[in-house]
Amino acid sequence: MLRIGRPVTFLLPFDRYRLTVTHRLLDAMSGVSRFLLRAVGEGLSLAALIEVTGLSEATLQNQLMFLQSHQYLYMTEETDPEPQLTPKGVRVVQVERLLKDFEPEIWLDSFTLAPTAAHLLLLGDPAAEVMCAAAADVTGKAVRMPCRPAKAGKSLLFYEANRLRSLLDQNGLKTLLAHYWGDDCEFIASEYPHWSVKLNPPENEQNQVHFPIEYPAGDLILRLHTGGGPTQKPGLPWISVPVLELTYVFKQVAEFPWPVTVPPPVTQHLELVTCGPVGQFTERAVINGGNHVVIPACLGENPPDTIATFPVPLGVSTEISARNLQLKYSMDERQLARLMRSCPDSLVLSVPVEEEQPA
Repeated sequence: MLRIGRPVTFLLPFDRYRLTVTHRLLDAMSGVSRFLLRAVGEGLSLAALIEVTGLSEATLQNQLMFLQSHQYLYMTEETDPEPQLTPKGVRVVQVERLLKDFEPEIWLDSFTLAPTAAHLLLLGDPAAEVMCAAAADVTGKAVRMPCRPAKAGKSLLFYEANRLRSLLDQNGLKTLLAHYWGDDCEFIASEYPHWSVKLNPPENEQNQVHFPIEYPAGDLILRLHTGGGPTQKPGLPWISVPVLELTYVFKQVAEFPWPVTVPPPVTQHLELVTCGPVGQFTERAVINGGNHVVIPACLGENPPDTIATFPVPLGVSTEISARNLQLKYSMDERQLARLMRSCPDSLVLSVPVEEEQPA
């Protein structure tokens, strides 16, 4: 395990899409039925409906009876019965009002590698797109997360739609709709079986934004990839950390007349991000190419005190050789999701969802 003792900012790439949200019950209705429900909700009487629609009383009664049979409205028990909306009818009218011109813009991550890992980003302010890129460029030390291998056309849209489906389970869809419509829309959860969501490609060229996530000093924890255990595909790209390998070889000085004990060779591995020792080094962790997240070295002006020194007996010389390596580490996906969800002016939905810990 490697704990990075300085702040690290990652730039996470997200691609823009638009959602088409529909309601199956609403889509199954004719335009006349939808108009009648709106009109009844506004308090129009039977006589007013006949005047507004131009329908005969018999035809209008048939339409109202159809809506009553589907429990959208009922006729009051009076000498002159008037239509009234049922709770189901009220919800449908409210759904139609909320869905008018509703095509929310969302951002799906383009850096996770496993289909079971996904992040959805909603920016609270359109200007936040510019802020996201600019905020991370201030320091000049941000680490850019690479995009996963590209898919194209319908293949990409199909892949992203499947990822979106895993994000918008009942709680995810409720969170997304409540983000736009407010938490007072209590009917969102009750209408869950009727919602349908379609993913649409963006219509303009600005299709990607980089979302900055900063790990405070000491919070970023990386795990060395030793090559053992299950071969499950990682959810995030591998992290490449620069490492200095120092090998100390001890030899007896030529023509030294007394016998000496020559110590065995010693190898030290020092990561160059915070200049700390590397535990459990293995050659299987050495990176020889590929698309990785590279955390740059932070060397300073002088060699760090963490470089080992070895006192040797008289008559023994030391030969030091150095090798610069890049070691493969993994990030904690759940920790990254928690950091993203804590950012202001944005809403982030993630799969897998972080489980709440008991108090």
